[in-house]
Order: sequence, then structure tokens, then C-alpha cells
Amino acid sequence: MQILQFLWNSYVFFSVMFTTLILINAVKGVRNGMKKIKEEKAIDTALVKLVYIEHVGDRLMAFDAVTKSFIAQALDNDALWAEAQARFPNYKLIQTELDKAQ
Repeated sequence: MQILQFLWNSYVFFSVMFTTLILINAVKGVRNGMKKIKEEKAIDTALVKLVYIEHVGDRLMAFDAVTKSFIAQALDNDALWAEAQARFPNYKLIQTELDKAQ
């Protein structure tokens, strides 16, 4: 009888230990996944685009200060920034002078 009790206690002990280890690894996996998502969000929010604005006739034109590529054009400043933000929704747009960007 004592042998059966010992075997039962051993079975319960190892079952609880393995279940605990499985749960610990599952929690670690979930935490790592959440950490990875937070890092990806941090990278997405770190995207910055330097923009310089030129007056061409009666229009304002926004250009990328680094690549000199066209971004947007509009009649007034508010519409220009709205259009530029619509074109690059994940970027933080910062106005700069052309000579500072080079």
C-alpha cells in the first residue's frame, strides 16, 4: 500500500511540475510576442520625414529634404500639411530649411 501511495505522490508531483513548466513557457512566449509588437510600434512611430516648402507661383510645394522628391502641393499651408500627412500617414513630418537638410 505504501508503494502505491509513493507512486501516486510521485505522479502528482511530476504532473504539477511539468504543467507549471509548460505554463511558464507559455507566459514567456506571450510576453515575448507583446514585446515584439511594442518594438514594432516604436519603430513605426520613429519614422520621420524632413520636408521643405517652396513657393512656386501662387502654390506651395512640399519636397523631401533628403531625397528632393515631391510630396504635395496646395494653395495654403494647412491644406499642404494635410495633403502631405495623408500621403505619409505613418511618418512624422518636420519642416526644415533646405540648407539645413544638406
